Amino acid sequence: MNKKSAQGVATRLLATTGGSTTVGVIYGIDRAVLFGSLALLIGGVMFLVVVWPRGRDDRRARRIVWAGWIGVLVTTLLGIALDGVYAAGLPLSKIFDTTVFRDVLDTRFGKVALVRLGLLVLAYPLVRMLVSRRPSVEHPLRASWLVAAGLVGAGLAVTPGIAGHAGTGIQTGLAIPADLVHVAAMACWLGGLVVLFVAVLPRRDVDELRIVLPRYSALALGAIVALVVSGGYQAWRQVGSLDALKSTDYGRLLIAKLVVFAALIVAAAFSREIVNRRFREYPYDDDDDELLPEPVPVTVGSGEAGSVSIGSGRFSGDGYDEPWDDDTTDEEEVRRLRRSVGIEVVIAVVILAITALLVNAAPARSSTTQPISLTLKSSQVWVYVDVVPGSVGPNDMHFTALPTGGGPANVQDMLVQLTRPGQDLPPFDVPLQKLGAGHYYAPLYDIPYSGKWQMTIRVQLSATDEAVVVGTFNVR
Repeated sequence: MNKKSAQGVATRLLATTGGSTTVGVIYGIDRAVLFGSLALLIGGVMFLVVVWPRGRDDRRARRIVWAGWIGVLVTTLLGIALDGVYAAGLPLSKIFDTTVFRDVLDTRFGKVALVRLGLLVLAYPLVRMLVSRRPSVEHPLRASWLVAAGLVGAGLAVTPGIAGHAGTGIQTGLAIPADLVHVAAMACWLGGLVVLFVAVLPRRDVDELRIVLPRYSALALGAIVALVVSGGYQAWRQVGSLDALKSTDYGRLLIAKLVVFAALIVAAAFSREIVNRRFREYPYDDDDDELLPEPVPVTVGSGEAGSVSIGSGRFSGDGYDEPWDDDTTDEEEVRRLRRSVGIEVVIAVVILAITALLVNAAPARSSTTQPISLTLKSSQVWVYVDVVPGSVGPNDMHFTALPTGGGPANVQDMLVQLTRPGQDLPPFDVPLQKLGAGHYYAPLYDIPYSGKWQMTIRVQLSATDEAVVVGTFNVR
């Protein structure tokens, strides 16, 4: 996908509701920062618990974790305000409209956001215990803390999926756990990468690096495997075919994400090669992370032919290797590793930006089925209707009501019925979920018959004012 094509896809997605492009851009940035903040919080905590326990005493590491917590809090609150104006196609000036804000809280997105805020409240004392200013050696983490932190972290990681694509479409029972694994693996890898780049490598403590780097390398490798497996399943679920991958905005963005992800894997491979070549782990005491003393060379036997040198090299796990034959110093290798990790961080930011766009794109599996789109009009309100995929069986149905005079949709309620003209069948009531101001959603509603259908929509504008719009459509 070339640069002009990518810009076109982004522009369409950021202004998909027909509202302010500025709102779309800010909303996209908010989602990207949310994903990044989750990575800093969850990944930072994991790094300090599993990879670098002594980092709990490091000021920069503490700031990274707190930055993640604050970032999730701010982007969640801002996301609630932005979702209302974005869904209703309103200008940015309406972001502080309390009516729009309350409407969002009644939607699935708003309820998930409230759950996330509640989890942040629970996370606050856990983070304080982890990165308190007291020495970590004197205040180890208890098993109860580990259990509580694991549950809260999993809860935070699952919220984007429940509020997004994983909560709709086919196989949601598998999609939500897969998305949890995907977000958690992303956080462990990318959040740990930031802690490594900002807090660990600048210390230039080679002995410490020989402990921290192999541990993080193992964690990152497991995270990459989890990302590939869970991401592959989600790609199949949302795309469905190679044609959809090539011909839809969602598919093109997914291709772009895969290309950038491949670049990240290459950069990570360079970093891993440096770790394996130069910073292999010495034997250490599991209780306090102290390196054991290096072995002292001992000569056994007499003469050059019969002598054996024990402990003359570096420890590699199975024994002591011969010293490296290159001329680079540990200081030079640390600088080289920091450059490589910095490149990984930059590429990761690009991936988060693409992911933010993917969240707003219609899944390719739905886009290739030629959905039904209707605009039903009355003197008081217009209702935009989308039925995806527009065929017999489960369909996702969206209803967006906008008043004819412009401004926010002051819709108190909406009722939708389907009937079969000329058929002796009772009306079919469509159960709706409120997603935003004037925006309603019927997930996986089963349309049982093909052919012509009539849709009647009753829009409750006030306690005494109701608008009725009617339209027909054909189901394949």
